Amino acid sequence: MRAAALILIVLMVPASVVSVFGPLIVPPSEHRRLAFYSSSNDSPHSIILMIGDGMGYDHVRLGTWVEAGETDTLFMAGMNNSLSATTHNVDHAVTDSAAAATAIGTGFKTYNGRLAMGPSGEVLESILEIAEAMNKSTGVVSTTEIQHATPAAFLTHVLSRSDYGEITRQIVEQTNVDVIMGGGRSYFSSQQLEDMQSNGFTLVTNRSGLMSVTDGKVLGLFADGHVGYEQYRDCISTPSLAEMTEKAIDVLSMDPEGFFLMVEGGMIDQGAHANSRTDVALETIAFDRAVKTALNYVYTDSHAMLIVVADHETGGLSTTSATLNDELPAYGNTEEYNRSLRISRALNVSTSWSTTAHTGENVPIFQQGRLPRDWIGLETIDNTDVFHAMSAYLSLDLAHEETGPVVRLNSPSNGSIVKPFSLIDLNISDPGGVDVVLYHWDVIENDTLVPPYDLLARTSQVAHWLYVYAIDFYENWATAVFVFTTDGIVPSVALFTPSNNTMHHSGATVAVNVTDAHLTDVLYHWDAEAANVTWCSPYETVLPLGNGLHVLYVYANDSAGNLASSRYVLIAHDGPPIVSLLSPLNATVVRSGQTVFIDVVDQEMDTVLYAWDNVTNYAQWSSPFETSAPSGDRTHSLYVWANNSHAISAEVRFDFDVDDTIPQLTLISPSNLSVCIAGTEVIVGVSDEHLAAVLLRWDDAEYNSTFYPPYVTQLPLSDGTHTLMVYAQDAAGNYASIRVFFLADNTRPSMILMGPDNGTVVRTEGGITLDISDAHLSHVWFSWDDGSNVTLEYPFRIAFPAGDGWHRLSVVANDTAGNLLCRTFVWTVDDTAPVIANQEGFTMRVGEIGRNVSWRAEDLSPAYYQVLVNGSPWSSGRWNSSSDIFVIILDGFSIGAYNLTLVLEDRAGNRASNTVVVVVESTVTTSTTSTSTTSISSSITSETPTPTTPTNDSLIVIITLSIGILFAGLVVGGFVLIRSRGSTSERTVLGALGSVELKQSFCLD
Repeated sequence: MRAAALILIVLMVPASVVSVFGPLIVPPSEHRRLAFYSSSNDSPHSIILMIGDGMGYDHVRLGTWVEAGETDTLFMAGMNNSLSATTHNVDHAVTDSAAAATAIGTGFKTYNGRLAMGPSGEVLESILEIAEAMNKSTGVVSTTEIQHATPAAFLTHVLSRSDYGEITRQIVEQTNVDVIMGGGRSYFSSQQLEDMQSNGFTLVTNRSGLMSVTDGKVLGLFADGHVGYEQYRDCISTPSLAEMTEKAIDVLSMDPEGFFLMVEGGMIDQGAHANSRTDVALETIAFDRAVKTALNYVYTDSHAMLIVVADHETGGLSTTSATLNDELPAYGNTEEYNRSLRISRALNVSTSWSTTAHTGENVPIFQQGRLPRDWIGLETIDNTDVFHAMSAYLSLDLAHEETGPVVRLNSPSNGSIVKPFSLIDLNISDPGGVDVVLYHWDVIENDTLVPPYDLLARTSQVAHWLYVYAIDFYENWATAVFVFTTDGIVPSVALFTPSNNTMHHSGATVAVNVTDAHLTDVLYHWDAEAANVTWCSPYETVLPLGNGLHVLYVYANDSAGNLASSRYVLIAHDGPPIVSLLSPLNATVVRSGQTVFIDVVDQEMDTVLYAWDNVTNYAQWSSPFETSAPSGDRTHSLYVWANNSHAISAEVRFDFDVDDTIPQLTLISPSNLSVCIAGTEVIVGVSDEHLAAVLLRWDDAEYNSTFYPPYVTQLPLSDGTHTLMVYAQDAAGNYASIRVFFLADNTRPSMILMGPDNGTVVRTEGGITLDISDAHLSHVWFSWDDGSNVTLEYPFRIAFPAGDGWHRLSVVANDTAGNLLCRTFVWTVDDTAPVIANQEGFTMRVGEIGRNVSWRAEDLSPAYYQVLVNGSPWSSGRWNSSSDIFVIILDGFSIGAYNLTLVLEDRAGNRASNTVVVVVESTVTTSTTSTSTTSISSSITSETPTPTTPTNDSLIVIITLSIGILFAGLVVGGFVLIRSRGSTSERTVLGALGSVELKQSFCLD
């Protein structure tokens, strides 16, 4: 074995550089995923390729949980670099082991089942054959039959993976591999085994035989078929995959030209096809222990690269959860105890499978050693990229030039002053091509630099050292060191004297301070049209001639390119002092006592005087030039006189109207606290000689409103109390305000007629009662029949006027807000009783027919009638006609005296009655009638027999409502026939002109 070279190196530079920059010892960090190696052509390179057949990400996770717990990792996962690989074949998303091994071993995609043969049947050169062509030793190790797809793809070129006879033949007759280990012994004939031994192979078939081998070619056939699952392996007779790997490395590494070794954990795939979590776990762990063996070698040989990859994923495994204790397999335990512990832990991991076949999922890649250039910055590659990386790595052994890359600084120059984030442009070239460029600033760790090799300067304001390392594809390297001082601070430019924006005589000295650690140029010019002038310290100039503003422009630049520019304004004035009114404005209105500010400017000021109104009262004045406006409402003049040392003077006058009188505010109408209709105009009087603004606000409005002449506003529409605020201010700032209140009332008075009802007939003895109400009732008037208005006071009672007939009452009510209500009522006054023409009494004989009693009655407003017989109600009803004849037909009376009374009442309640006495006897005797019911009754009592009650059907009463014709006991034209049969009253309505309502129970009081 060759001596291992260090990964970390010390970069040496010439002594002259060291004396300037200090010793340069800056090795690249391992965790940056890059390593440098010696560029000597005498250091060959070796590759160990390990393939976990069917091993997906969850297969690794399952093995990890069983072997190391849920928080640790397997050895393969702890390698420097990890990526993901796609596995599809030439025409399908899901590959088999033959096509996958061909892609990894040759760099070409092919059909499933083909071993190192292309889609067209062409022979594909494998990485193993490339290594053999470079005189490197080669080996193939597997836990499956060596005729199985993965090892066979590196040993043979066969169109079908199932053709074990052809595969075995090529292994015996054509292969030049130095180490072959695995199963498949039964597929060799005795002659073929003899031929292999004749070709220099040492044949071993058990563990002890393998351990005894020290060098030379080795053919290890440890089973007729597959070597078998790890959980059933006889640890005494059958070597582990790790032991086979270690022996293969020991034998192959003896070759000074280097070696290539492919190791397959083939039984991982077999366990996954069976969906056996125990076999998958133990086979993955056995494979990982073989990885550790390979890692131990790579750690000692810096020119050896280890790649661990899977050919595909099998089973669609998902590792979901586990219930594991803390006991892990340990080196102090026996192999049998560790195996039983692994089996137990595997059974406590929950898994699920989606298939018993292969899947198209990406698979993991782990890599130790120098990261292939084409893999930098990638997360996923194709499985063919594994071949290209191995081929490029082995090509480092080919003869090549030994000149390192050239590192040049294009800009800025080395040792220059630069701005923060300035672009630093490097040029790095090499005839054979630049492979990797690293750099770091100061003591910061290395980072990768990619074309076009540009960097940004550091930001802190100090000197920074840039270290650059470049390696070509043949591992020749070069280094360069540059230093840049960062300066991001612009020069400081400040006007020293005189102050900015001040007035001076022309020719006055103007001095500017300019400072910067790396100052290069200072320029200046006066005013806009002048050209720049280079300025050297001390930075002084003079104020140009010509009264007015002059602008000085100053520019300062440092070596980093930081530019500062400043602008200063100075006023040249060679005349008298300049007297200016600062505040208030000239000819404005002010209050007495208000401060007046004056500015008097002159570079050589001598004397300043001032006076109010009378120039004979000048007083000495010194800065600050302030005075107060005098009292008295009138115009006051301020006189200012100033001169300078050149005896040039100026006199200025300013006028101010003094006003100390506040604006006058008066409520014109309506009066304060009055009741008004909503919308009533409110008029305010506003007066002031210098009135400036008037504002108003109703109630709780959020903002004031401008109040314009003639200062009229409207009372708000809603009922209730409203507040009006008015504010006035004049130009002098005098202020006044008033607040007034109004009660808005939009509701008219209420008027209810309590009695009698409107439109009825009444007598004058009654009266009218009104209910009139309003929160602000003012006056009530009434008039009869368009007569004069009469004031009506509470309790609002009115007597009817005299005189029968129709009368109209008009009532008007208003409130203090002016709301008005007018109502009209109509009644008919009737104080006249109905008129009944007297009917004389008479005497009739018993059985006499054709006799009757009739009354003629008149009234303007008839209402009711009632007929009494001997004082008892006999019939009653409505009296509808103002002129009627009432007829009572007498028939069948028994002997006796009868008082027949007609009582009438009109709608006003006036009554009249008339009684007729009828005496029935055997001979006729006549009595006279009387309008007095009482006297007639007395006459009947004294002169006639006692009245008797008529027998049934003895009395017929006919009340004629309209003039009709009496015929056979019927009235034609409208009448009512009433018969009395004992205690029963029968009503029958007859006639063509309509019906008449009878009130049998009606009785006049």
